[in-house]
Amino acid sequence: EIIDPCNPSPCGINADCKERNNAAACVCLPGLQGDPYTECKPECTINQECASNLACIANKCKDPCPGVCGTHATCSVRNHNPSCTCDSGYYGDPFRVCTFRTTQPPRTEV
Repeated sequence: EIIDPCNPSPCGINADCKERNNAAACVCLPGLQGDPYTECKPECTINQECASNLACIANKCKDPCPGVCGTHATCSVRNHNPSCTCDSGYYGDPFRVCTFRTTQPPRTEV
């Protein structure tokens, strides 16, 4: 009689059993992490599961800045949220476009 080491499965939640050399080998499902013999989970489901300079995006802790700020603006992350500020010498909406601030010549009364 052939014995299937994966039946019943010795693997944990969200893990697959693969037979290797007549032994069971458990692996987490794609995109999940953890101990495949107990439970595999996404890296995060909420921002608080990530470092404060990262955000939970598609179940992964990632930098929330790419593509957020406008031209001539810099992004920083505060408590998982991207914050844009116009670069030095520029003004405007940092989420859209910052414009170079030119100084007006002094007015002279004639």
